[in-house]
Amino acid sequence: MDDHTFERATGALPPQPEAVEEASEAKGQLPLERERLRLERQKHALEVRLKRRELAEKKRSSIWKDFLGNPLTIAIVGGFLTLLTTILTNFYNSRENREAEAARAEITRENARETLEADLIKRFVDSPSRDTVRENLRFLVDAGLLPTYGTSITHTSQPTLTQPLVWAAASPFHRAAR
Repeated sequence: MDDHTFERATGALPPQPEAVEEASEAKGQLPLERERLRLERQKHALEVRLKRRELAEKKRSSIWKDFLGNPLTIAIVGGFLTLLTTILTNFYNSRENREAEAARAEITRENARETLEADLIKRFVDSPSRDTVRENLRFLVDAGLLPTYGTSITHTSQPTLTQPLVWAAASPFHRAAR
C-alpha cells in the first residue's frame, strides 16, 4: 500500500520505518527482534528448500508407482495384454487349422486317386482271358493311369504258366475283386 492510499483510507500519514525503529529501540527490543526475524527467515528458507527437495524426490520415485498403481492403468494394460494374447492365439489357431485342412484335403485326394486306380484294376482284370488281363494292365501302366502300382507291375518278371498274374495279384485290391 502506498502513502497516498493509506492517507486517503485513514486520513493520516503511514508510520515511517524510522519511527518504528525508534519506538522499538526505545523499548530495547530492536536487536532481539531483528535476530528473531533473521532466524525465522532462515528457518523458513530451510523448510522451503526441504519441501522442494522432498517434492522433487517424491515426483521422481512415485511417477512409476502412481502410474502402475492406478486402477485405470492396470485395467488398460490388462486389456491390452488380453487383446494381444487373443490376437496371437487366433493367428496360430487359424494357421494350424489351414495346415490341417490342407493335409486332410491331400489325404482325401490321395485316397480318391487310389480308389480310382483300384476300380480301374478291378474292371480291367475282370476278363476270362489271362492274356487280355495282362494287356489291359500293361495299357494302364503305359498310359500312366496307375502310377502307384505301375512300378511293381513293370518290374515284375513275365508270369509263367505255374505263376499266372503274379504282378496283378500284388495289388491288395485285386484280391478284393475276386
